[in-house]
Amino acid sequence: MSTPDEDLIRCMAKGDRASFSQLYDRHSRRVFGLLVGMLRDHQAAEDVLQDVFLEAWKRARQFDPARASVRGWLTLLARSRARDNHRRRSRAPGSTDSMDQLAKVGDFAPRLEQKERAAAAHRALDSLTEEQRSAILAAYFGGLTHEDIACQTNLPLGTVKTRIRRGMQRLRGSMTKVDGVSSK
Repeated sequence: MSTPDEDLIRCMAKGDRASFSQLYDRHSRRVFGLLVGMLRDHQAAEDVLQDVFLEAWKRARQFDPARASVRGWLTLLARSRARDNHRRRSRAPGSTDSMDQLAKVGDFAPRLEQKERAAAAHRALDSLTEEQRSAILAAYFGGLTHEDIACQTNLPLGTVKTRIRRGMQRLRGSMTKVDGVSSK
């Protein structure tokens, strides 16, 4: 079982390099993809990626899980460092980039994260049994009550409720793994 992101950050705050390495392995590809999308330059994205994780290492004690998830915090650090990098590059002689262009591209981050979560939700739904999936879809997306589902499927009400409850538990577990939080 993998260590939750918040635990890794707590260990990093105490100087644990193995926790830092684990956090980097878990999140660096996604952060790098975000940076490439924002900066449109692989070399610059690699440089900024190092800055992001160096800052995460230095500021691990300041991380507050009540304010953001670890993934969200890293995304904010990445966006901030990317903007700093862009400002430095735009001040260079002959630069034609503008902060407006970066701001438009920076809006890409929330959409990317939303797409990643939607894809994870679809994968999680696909991992359920057909009975669980169809009951959940009927209840949450079809607007049917548990009683309606029981009548339509000729199943006892308790069976329908159990399928929905167990399916939702599995979905919750799958989605908390996506968010890097333990599903204790």
